[in-house]
Amino acid sequence: MDLISEDTNILDKFVGENSFLDTEIEEIRIFGHGSLAIVEIQLLMRPQSDWKKVLLRFCGCESYNFHHSSDCAFGIVERFKFIVLENDNFYMSFDPYDDSEIVSPEDNDVVYSQSIQAYILARK
Repeated sequence: MDLISEDTNILDKFVGENSFLDTEIEEIRIFGHGSLAIVEIQLLMRPQSDWKKVLLRFCGCESYNFHHSSDCAFGIVERFKFIVLENDNFYMSFDPYDDSEIVSPEDNDVVYSQSIQAYILARK
């Protein structure tokens, strides 16, 4: 696995054709690590992207929340939020309620973490 980017530099690499928009969440893995957790999300990138599959690793997760209902397609990322919080932690929602740049209790598929790394799982 090759590191693409990490922490505040994530969005510098995931723009344009490499955006998280129109990606598909293929797998979510959660590992315990003391009172915190590690959440890994495997994404199938959009066809135009430089990469075929990417792994996002959220370390030091204070909380996470994922929900699925058979009424909706699984894992298609139509919108997302990525926010650097005042305490330098990270907030990411793969199904935000709105396009605001604030944390909302209405957001879905959310991860709060101390750090985030993006890795290439498969190249084109």
